[in-house]
Parts: sequence; C-alpha cells; structure tokens
Amino acid sequence: MGAFLESVGDILSRVEGRVEIAAQNISNSATPGYKRQISFESLIGAPDTDALTGLVQGPSQAIDFASGQLQDTGNPNDLAISGTGFFTVRTPGGETLYTRQGQFRRDEDGHLITANGAVVQQRGGGDLALKPGDFKVLDDGTVVQSGEPVGRIGIVDFVDAKAVRLSQDGLYSAPDATVTALDTASVRQGALETSNVALGVEMMTIMAALRQAQSGQHLMNTYDDLMGRAITTFGQG
Repeated sequence: MGAFLESVGDILSRVEGRVEIAAQNISNSATPGYKRQISFESLIGAPDTDALTGLVQGPSQAIDFASGQLQDTGNPNDLAISGTGFFTVRTPGGETLYTRQGQFRRDEDGHLITANGAVVQQRGGGDLALKPGDFKVLDDGTVVQSGEPVGRIGIVDFVDAKAVRLSQDGLYSAPDATVTALDTASVRQGALETSNVALGVEMMTIMAALRQAQSGQHLMNTYDDLMGRAITTFGQG
C-alpha cells in the first residue's frame, strides 16, 4: 500500500507542476518576447513534439522557442528579431545574458536598456551608447545616427540549445562556448515580438491536469474507504 500512496502522490505532484507552468504562461501571455514553458511530461508522445523548437531544462520542464508574431508599435526604442537570434544584454551585476524581449528604453547615458536595467550590447562586446537625437536601426542591427553608423547590436544564437537556461526577468544564460554571433539576424525597429503563448492551449492543459488530479483524489478516497473497512472488519474479529 505504501507504493500505491507514493504513486498517487507523485501523480498529484506532477499535476500541480503542470498547472503552475500553465498559469505562469497565462500570466505572461502579454509579455513581449515571452517563450512558453512546457511540462516535459506533456511532450512525451505528443504528435507535434518534432515541430516544437523547445529545449529540455532540467528533468521536468522545457521551453518552446517558437517565434511570436511581430507587431508594430511606432516606438523607435522597440526592437524585434525576425527569425532566429537573441539580443545580448549586460545586467547591472555584470552578467551577460540573452533575450527576445525588445521593449527597451534609453537611459540618461544614451544606453538602450531593459525594464530591469540590463544594457544592450554591441556585436563583439561593449555597451551600445547612442548620441542625443533620433537613431535608426538597419535590418542587420547596425545603428545609424546623423547618417553615420555608431554601433551594431549584438545578436547571437546558440550552438547547443540544450545548454540554455532561463535566468531572470525573461533573460537566458548559456555557456560562452555555445554562443555564436549571428550574421543573418534581421532586426525590425518600432516593433515588438508577442509572446508565443496560446491561451486556449494553456486552458486545455489546466483542465486536463485537473481531471487527472480528480482521478488521483478518487483513488485516494477509495484507498481510505478500503482501509477503513479493513480496520473495522479486523476490529470485529
């Protein structure tokens, strides 16, 4: 009976994890560039597993890196990558991380920064610093002001996607050996990439998980009932 209880408890724990992941996806469905998290359990045997551009992160979770849609914003500080690639940023703590969230703003020093203060990096390294005034970002990430290039945004890809890890604030980390500069990146100014979360899919995931939880709870209730009867029967003997 101990093995039975452990098995049911494991089912309920996995169900809880799937619901938490789906809830996180739903809460970030409006976050630009957000990539949906996936329960690794839900990938096993799924008919569209090969179509997912996801990566396993730990024993039970994966990330679907499929692109979201690009939406025009008219804000020159907003940048989106069409196709593969990640922006390179330096956090306030000095760590180099990567992101698809291109909702940037300019600080007092002319740097393009994320909402949490990570600075956009140039190709080859170093903070991208703009002069006062308007700027234009070309398709290859080159930044132009007053008709002159002032830098090129660092866009990278990963040689081994399985080495990538979700770090903080929608940013990703990866060993330096797995990071490579991307010459073919296409950057679009005045646009943002939407999240790739499909609310209908997440709601279905939650409903399926809750049905599984109900089945597990029913097994627990049945077990309790049988144990109660057994105790009563032996007690009468």
